[in-house]
This record gives sequence, C-alpha cells and structure tokens, in this order.
Amino acid sequence: MALQILPRQANNLVLSFILNMSRGTSELYFMAQERNWKGFKIRAEKLANDAEWKDGNVWIVLHEACKYNPPAEAIAPLVESRVNIGAMPDITGRTPLHIACRHGASIEVINLLVQNAESSVSLEAPFIAHGFRGALPLDYLFYFYSKMPKETTMQFNRALTNVRKLGDLDHFSLSYFWRKASLLLIVMQYGIEGLRATMNLPCNSPVIVFLTYNTAITCGCPDELLQMVIRLRDLLLNGAGRLGGDKRLLINVLIEGNLKWGDGLKEATLSTPSLGLTTRDHTTHLVPFMLAAAKNSDTRTIYELLKLNPEAVACGQWGKGLG
Repeated sequence: MALQILPRQANNLVLSFILNMSRGTSELYFMAQERNWKGFKIRAEKLANDAEWKDGNVWIVLHEACKYNPPAEAIAPLVESRVNIGAMPDITGRTPLHIACRHGASIEVINLLVQNAESSVSLEAPFIAHGFRGALPLDYLFYFYSKMPKETTMQFNRALTNVRKLGDLDHFSLSYFWRKASLLLIVMQYGIEGLRATMNLPCNSPVIVFLTYNTAITCGCPDELLQMVIRLRDLLLNGAGRLGGDKRLLINVLIEGNLKWGDGLKEATLSTPSLGLTTRDHTTHLVPFMLAAAKNSDTRTIYELLKLNPEAVACGQWGKGLG
C-alpha cells in the first residue's frame, strides 16, 4: 500500500517545491536579518523570485533588507529585477524607500530606490507615497537624524539651525542628511528627470538650494528643514549682486546650472543690479542672456533676460569683462 502512495507523494512534493520556488522563498529575507550581504547578493542574482516572498506584515524582502543599512550593490539585483519594487507598500503604506530613510540607509541605496521608480497606474512613486499616518520618506529621514544618540542629535540640530552660508551644508553632522534630503526634495517636485539633471552638481550648489526651496514651500517638509532652506535662499538673493571669491554673480551660476526662469531665476535676476545684466561673467566671458543661450536654456529664460535689457542688444554693448 505504501509503495502505491509513494509516487503520488513524490509528485506532490515536487509540485509543492516548484510552486514555492516560483513564488520565492524566505532565504533572502533571513540573509538580510543576518546582514549576510555577500550571500544576499549572490542569491539575489540567481534567484530573483525570492523578491516576491512576503512576511506576515506583507513586507517584501526589500523592506527587510532596508532596515539593516545594506550596501547598494547587495540589493541592486533585486531592485533591477523588478520595476517599481521600491514602490511596493506594506499594510501601513510604507515602501522600501520609507524604511531605508527611517533606518539611515546610504545615499547610494536611496538613490537606487528612487531611480527604480516609474510612472504606474496602480503604484504611487515611492518618494511621494504617504506611509504610516501620512508620512513621506523625507519625514522618516528627518526622524532618523533627529532621534540619534543624544550628543549626535544635538550636533545635528545645532548645525541645522546655524546654517548661514552654503559652506555650512558641508558640516560633518549635516552633510549626509542634506545629500539625502536634497535628493528627495528635488525628485518630489521635478521627478526623475529633474534629479538626473542635477546629479552632477555639488549638494551645496545654489541651484540645489533654489530647487529644494520650491519643493519645500509647495509639497511641504519638516519645519526645521523648511526654515533652513528659506534662510539659505534669502541669503543668496540678498547677496545676488555681489561678486564672490571666484568673481561670479549668482545669476550666472544659476544659469550655468540650468535653473529655469520659473524655478527661481526670476527672483535672482530681479535681485541683481542692472549692471550685472550687462557684465561679462569672469569664467565664461558671456553676459547672462548669452550664457543662457549657450547653455540651451528654455526659450522663456532667454526671452525674459533679453526683455530686461534690450539696450545691450540694440547697441551692441556687452559690458566690460571681469579681469
């Protein structure tokens, strides 16, 4: 009798094994808990279906991995194997990006999860998805940095409230936070294309400040961060007509960074003395509207700069160079 049942049992076991493998197993999940990132990466490359495995909280493997500050190269095979995997919510609405921000994941991991996002009818982009109690990934990021050990938190809060110039963003207790926060602020307002357009700019670039300001006042962000961004932008506008150590006007730096008229260039231009609009830039030797044309700026930017200073074109007077 037993011999007659064995073949059927064997078939059932094989079928069960095949079904489980197609749905993924918990191996990657437990590797993440053990921080076995080398093994995690190897298995993720070979058995990407493990990405589909979920625990009781409907957390996929990527949620669990992002709790433990994973190396970007370890989770890359999972992220790259599934479009929008970074946007998959748990039962409270939290995506892997929320979890990564909450637990202090690296800028490389956050960037990887953001870059994975694509427009989808069924899934909201993870950087604007509202998790538990409506919190955005940016809220989780701020929570992590404001709830570190007491001494570290005090240094962070002090650095955040004492920012008075762009160089202050490089302070050791603030720079890692600002790199991540500025990335999230830009992508929230300008999407993946906006992020890619600014990815080669230093995080203390005036262009970054203006773009993050636009998001902060439009989409909202933690109040302490909002006040810092407003303060920086106002400081830049107040000094728009001054030549810095590199003898460059703010308007020229913003144009070279491809900031558009409606994204803050208008305010910077109106804060610039009229002489600045006819003064050649020390680095490019171009006046602002010529620099905008050379950088292939949008037509409105070029038009508005010309409209403010039509005499320079009509008379052929481009101003004197700086040095």
